[in-house]
Amino acid sequence: MATDGLIPPIFAKMDANGNLWWGTLISGIVMILIATFVPFTFLNDLISAGILIAFTITDSSVILLRHASPEDKPLLLEKLLVVFNILAIISGLLLSNYMDSDAGQVFAAFGVVALIILMVEIKRQCPPLDLSNVMGSSAGFKTPFMPFLPLLGSVVNWYLIAHLDSYDIVLLIVYCAVVMVGYYLYGIKRSVGNHKGWSTSPDDDYVESVDFELTSQHKIT
Repeated sequence: MATDGLIPPIFAKMDANGNLWWGTLISGIVMILIATFVPFTFLNDLISAGILIAFTITDSSVILLRHASPEDKPLLLEKLLVVFNILAIISGLLLSNYMDSDAGQVFAAFGVVALIILMVEIKRQCPPLDLSNVMGSSAGFKTPFMPFLPLLGSVVNWYLIAHLDSYDIVLLIVYCAVVMVGYYLYGIKRSVGNHKGWSTSPDDDYVESVDFELTSQHKIT
């Protein structure tokens, strides 16, 4: 992340042995302070929910890597994924907290049916990308049952998050809001990949940034 510019470049600096010394020191101090002053109950739920959200973002990212919007409907895939995740959140809350009422059961059933329809529409309207000319045979990874498996994973993640207490959900929303504000105020303006893109080579085992401006600052002199 520091290499891309999403966080300050000091986190990408290495010592003479190639260790991320400054990044380890700073993040370690922050973690010690949090573990010391924040009750473990809050940490446990917040960390679990944060990991589930990270998995959900990964699920959506995999779909964006493997599928594309039709040419006559730009950003259709992105819009469908946003609607799908919002509906998955609502359905998870209904299934977790309102199944003891008839209205809750009806709305939950409607949400599940709508999620299935959205899955089919994403598959039908957003064709898979042909990556044979972009990636070498040794690069990348296989993703079975696209896009249904990652979409199902997102539903399960949101369902588990919906089981949190209301206070924990509020903390999670605040945490996500702080992260998003930090990203839009700092990271998105400095991201090398966001402004210049990333170049890939079939012969390389890694992805490197184009015209990476922090290369000379990696090591501490």
